[in-house]
Amino acid sequence: MRWGRVFAVALFFGSSLAVPSCVEVTTPKGAVPANCPSGTTNCNGRCVDIGTDVKHCGACGTACPGGLVCSEGVCEISCAKGTTDCGGSCLNLDWTNQSCGECGNACPPGELCAEGVCAKTCPEPYTKCDGKCVDLQTDEGNCGACQAACGTGEECKAGDCALACPSGSTKCGGSCVKLQADAQHCGACNKACKAPAVCAKGSCVGACPSDLLPCDGACIDPRDNPQHCGACGNVCAATEECKSGSCQCKTLCGTACVDPQSDPKHCGGCGKSCAATQTCEFGSCKCKADAVKCGSSICPDLSTNADHCGSCGNECASGAICSDGKCGCPIGLTQCGNTCVNLLTNKSHCGACGAACPGSYYYGNPLVCSGGQCVCPTGQTQCDTGCVYLESDASHCGACGQACTGGKICDGGKCVCKAGFTECSTGCKNLQTDAKSCGACGQSCAANEVCIAGACTCAAGALSCGGACVNPYNDTSNCGACGVVCPEYAPDAGTGYCMSGTCYCGGFAQLCGNACVNVSSNAAHCGKCDNACPAGQLCSGGKCG
Repeated sequence: MRWGRVFAVALFFGSSLAVPSCVEVTTPKGAVPANCPSGTTNCNGRCVDIGTDVKHCGACGTACPGGLVCSEGVCEISCAKGTTDCGGSCLNLDWTNQSCGECGNACPPGELCAEGVCAKTCPEPYTKCDGKCVDLQTDEGNCGACQAACGTGEECKAGDCALACPSGSTKCGGSCVKLQADAQHCGACNKACKAPAVCAKGSCVGACPSDLLPCDGACIDPRDNPQHCGACGNVCAATEECKSGSCQCKTLCGTACVDPQSDPKHCGGCGKSCAATQTCEFGSCKCKADAVKCGSSICPDLSTNADHCGSCGNECASGAICSDGKCGCPIGLTQCGNTCVNLLTNKSHCGACGAACPGSYYYGNPLVCSGGQCVCPTGQTQCDTGCVYLESDASHCGACGQACTGGKICDGGKCVCKAGFTECSTGCKNLQTDAKSCGACGQSCAANEVCIAGACTCAAGALSCGGACVNPYNDTSNCGACGVVCPEYAPDAGTGYCMSGTCYCGGFAQLCGNACVNVSSNAAHCGKCDNACPAGQLCSGGKCG
């Protein structure tokens, strides 16, 4: 449903309230608006803009065929420049309250669309008119003042409606004339031909050329002259224009041929409807003689207008409607402060004004208002931490406070091991990779072993020597390779050790063969390996003597 002011007498409830807040509200379900806002039309109980509504394009019930869009009350292949296709409706996203900046982005109540952004007030130099931001200096529907619409053929310049002559015509005084054929303005304004001369192609001549007809002192082209269409005196109706010598519909709104000069439903253009308190005069909506004016040209129905309820400037609260000149909330809504709310669903006023549902928790989800009570959303249960899903919440699995442990997850309200894990006495284990439960619960791998595909194997860099995994980088019994033993303790040299897969001797000893020796005192290796001293000599300081 399009947004609009609601003017339904049967929907009024509550007392008068008047606050400085202007919003747009929808017509409650089942209600029929008594009076639609300016610019909209009542189509079977709905206020719609027949200038853009694809289901009511140009007239109520005139739906555009599939693939076409509604642009200025006419079904077209594509939207005009400056407008965007929003579900078949050609909208100006800079100024459309229900599609502000992008299709479907409706401004909140109390805000309006200004230059593609929802705002509380209109920016300079724009003025709020009937819930929209307009430029009173250039807007033809609000020229100089709200609802002061210019007539057909006029344009708004500096806040005044001025005649805008169509192509081929010139403004002479207060009229648009064709200087090529007008006997009173032949070739120039106020240059009249003297009878019996006639005006032909901008000059006063004695007779009309063969392709023109002499009608009322002017040589006219019967192919396009609405006063002499096809023949002298054949006047086209106000809703028609002369084309190829025949009168044809000039303005088609949907399937209806209308006169935008006098039609209150299409005043000045398709879909530009006047309010019930206005008439259409020369393409502009004018206040009726008995209407009350609020400002220079605004004449609202004080009994139903939410901006002027009962008196000029008396605005109803947000969401309220005006009925019999009094502000009130529609059926099903209650006034809380300056807003009409539904106590059955409003989180800030749940069951009573000011009774707000808790909005946040340390853990869990907030409560919602349903049936006037703060409850958890459907499918959730209220625990001490908030609203939770007992089917999947690991802290409240199956019941409040029942937490899953040992790496278990909550599935269907039960604590279970996640896929790929097996429940063991110490928790959920992956038997394919867990070194303490490799292949089976509690089956641990030895030192330097890892669990791969459920089997204990030597870790990267380790060697399997004699059924055990060893580190060849520091194992003195398997130094660099299985079975390579580093020398044991030697009284004069110390103990051998394995580093980076190579045997070394401690202290000042050297590795000679498979033994650590002190070459400073060892007679068999004096000074260096295999340098033996002669019989009877000793080694001292690495020298025999």
